[in-house]
Amino acid sequence: MTMRRTSTNRICCIAVVGIAGFLSLFSQAEQPEKVAAKFASLFLAQDAAGIMKIIHPDTRTGKQIRLSDVQAFLKRFRTDTLKLKNIVIDRRFTSEDGKTERFQATLLFTGPSLDPRYPDPSTLKMVLIWALEEREWFLERPVEMEFLVVSNSSYPTQRQEELAMRFQASASVLKSIGLPGREDIPLIGRTTQGPATAELKELESLHVKERSPKGVDPGSQGVQVLLKLAMRRPAGFKDLYRGEFVGNSPDKRRPMPWDVIRDYALGAAEYGKVLEKRGSYKTADHVYRCLISLGRQCFDEPGGFHSYLWGLTFQKYGVEGLLRILPKGSEERQHAENLLSLTSRRLDLLQTSLECLDDLADYNSLKASMLAAQGEGEAIFRPWGINSLAILGLRGAPAHRAVSQQVGGMVLVLNPAMQKKALDALESPALTSVPEVSSFVRHQVEWVRTHRVYGATQAFR
Repeated sequence: MTMRRTSTNRICCIAVVGIAGFLSLFSQAEQPEKVAAKFASLFLAQDAAGIMKIIHPDTRTGKQIRLSDVQAFLKRFRTDTLKLKNIVIDRRFTSEDGKTERFQATLLFTGPSLDPRYPDPSTLKMVLIWALEEREWFLERPVEMEFLVVSNSSYPTQRQEELAMRFQASASVLKSIGLPGREDIPLIGRTTQGPATAELKELESLHVKERSPKGVDPGSQGVQVLLKLAMRRPAGFKDLYRGEFVGNSPDKRRPMPWDVIRDYALGAAEYGKVLEKRGSYKTADHVYRCLISLGRQCFDEPGGFHSYLWGLTFQKYGVEGLLRILPKGSEERQHAENLLSLTSRRLDLLQTSLECLDDLADYNSLKASMLAAQGEGEAIFRPWGINSLAILGLRGAPAHRAVSQQVGGMVLVLNPAMQKKALDALESPALTSVPEVSSFVRHQVEWVRTHRVYGATQAFR
């Protein structure tokens, strides 16, 4: 008897074959745990050639990384002292176009103590991403690669006390002499009403063409554009650029291009010297007053610490030039000498204060940052104090530079007591009682939580 093959039978057969084919397509790829474990074995064995074979073909064929690079990378680690502790597959995901499957894994290795300051065993943390290519997993790139050490130091340490005292002293003096002050006003020439947004855009465009390794030429077109915009009031910086820290609401403005302004300000200062050599003292006088005016623009539209830092720097360029051509014994020269003295003092105090907040190693800046966050000193230091507290509280602190140099990479210090101190400070009434400050704190905490704030490894080199 002949069996009839119905369309239903054919559909079922096709479906079974289709499913079987679909399953076989993915069954041949190794499980991510085994793939990550294979890398760990190659890493501990210092097998550079083996690691090269599992690196994504695009990276190898494009010569973005060579065998010698992987060999140099492995030499940074004493793998004979490391032991695999744990492998966690963090997530599996696909590319935006849905064509490439990937997974991210965290590998932890236990290692020896790295320094007497951190006597407990260290941990090497690697966060790596693999991509599936023709049913084979290839190592695509590292996301994080750092050593973790634990510190049991108690708060406050001697270094924390020293930096806090230095911050209080410098911030107090800075507040007493005033920042930025008004002493520069008499030395600024006649200004022009209207924003300088058009000149700012032009300056950025010119900078791409006119900048060289030596800076910009004093005779460049951009220098003349800078001198023109420097006499505008108000400058309109805020129309184009945002402040140092991103606000809570979406802000499409770009950061202030200080490198562009700096290069052309230096070019203008050199242009003034060229004019002096030609005997064109009146024009040189105008150039130097423009630089003082440029500094005042930065003060009038404050964007934070850097607005004052660069504003004072530009004014220093201008005053130093004026002092070369103003008549000796004149009242205006005396005024310029006083301004130069004050400007230099303010710059020194400004930089000293920030250094106390920026020394994150071993939680050194913790106490100073708490003082700044609570509003001690000039208001421009408060955001920096809050930002430092968020970083220390959520991410920990970098180790002493000598330790990082010894291992040839990032070493992160975890101190639960210090981290709790930083996070508790962000919840203090001094910060939560002011809505604007409280909102800024919440935003900084979220930003630090979702971004890498310490250096990331980009390749196996």
